[in-house]
Amino acid sequence: MEASSMLWQRPASFPSQAKLFSWIQRSVTADLRRVRTLTLRLTDVDLSCLINLSPRRGQVSSAWSLYQQELEELNVALQRLPGLVDLTIIPCDRNGSQLLNGMYLSFLGMIAVHLPRLKQLAIHDGESVLEKVPKLKQLSKVVFNGSWSSSNSSSPSSVSRGKRRVDIVKHEDLMPIKMEVCETNQVLADHCDSRVAISASDTD
Repeated sequence: MEASSMLWQRPASFPSQAKLFSWIQRSVTADLRRVRTLTLRLTDVDLSCLINLSPRRGQVSSAWSLYQQELEELNVALQRLPGLVDLTIIPCDRNGSQLLNGMYLSFLGMIAVHLPRLKQLAIHDGESVLEKVPKLKQLSKVVFNGSWSSSNSSSPSSVSRGKRRVDIVKHEDLMPIKMEVCETNQVLADHCDSRVAISASDTD
């Protein structure tokens, strides 16, 4: 019995929300409550059922309803996993439709509502998401890890792509105490190009 409990506490990873939904449907509630770490790659909604519809206003409405249905299923999935302490979200293609982007941002907002005890949320995206989804600031820790491009094209190294990692750590009273930004590019490999630290003492 103890071995079974430990098995459910191992990190779980899903290549799509469809796989997550199927796994949840096959699982017992007591086991789902034991899940602590999960990684989810979001995928676009299957709109193949609309292929035979004529391009009228009703088609747009039907597409919207499919995204809304997907969002509701994601909402239920979060409620079935109340024990999560470490969650990683890999978003869909950023060049997707407005409906897809809306579903993604709405889902991120649900995380703060249904998983208030989450110790860390990692999002493979830029930190600008924090402005679009203010509810994320309610979480204990949010880590952003996404690609970026510099707007300064005067230097070859400044336009090369790299990784940006932002950690936002907060006290129990929800006041931000530290923010670190580490940027790397192709020239500096894995070394930090710049690092910014802001603490509570710096703001006094």
